[in-house]
Amino acid sequence: NRWQSRSLWGAAAVLLVVASIATIRKLGNRESAQTQVTTTPTTQIENPSTVSVVFERYDVAAKDLAQNLEQRRAQMDPATTAVIDTCLQKIDSAIAEARTSLSESPNDATIAGLLTAAYEQKLDLLRRAEELPLRSL
Repeated sequence: NRWQSRSLWGAAAVLLVVASIATIRKLGNRESAQTQVTTTPTTQIENPSTVSVVFERYDVAAKDLAQNLEQRRAQMDPATTAVIDTCLQKIDSAIAEARTSLSESPNDATIAGLLTAAYEQKLDLLRRAEELPLRSL
């Protein structure tokens, strides 16, 4: 099924984001006597408060799309909704981890970028779910 194939690619992308966040956190926490990971000025966020406003907007958009999905859920193929739910759980996990990392390093543009990518994947998945045909009753 074409939808399931796309969902698997989406899930793979989510796993890549999660792995990237975990790697960045490990690198950020790793300190040795000789080297210490530091961010350069080009990876700094000028105003972290504007970033939180952007992510609040993502949350609102995702909630709206999720409500639409819930309204259609009973009329969708159960196997499809299971794939969607699995992908959403992975994306939500990536979002939670990135938010935690960003709260620890609020000026880190790399983490903000990873969080943005995770939100974009979530919105994309929810939009695609809206386009799926309903099953015949």
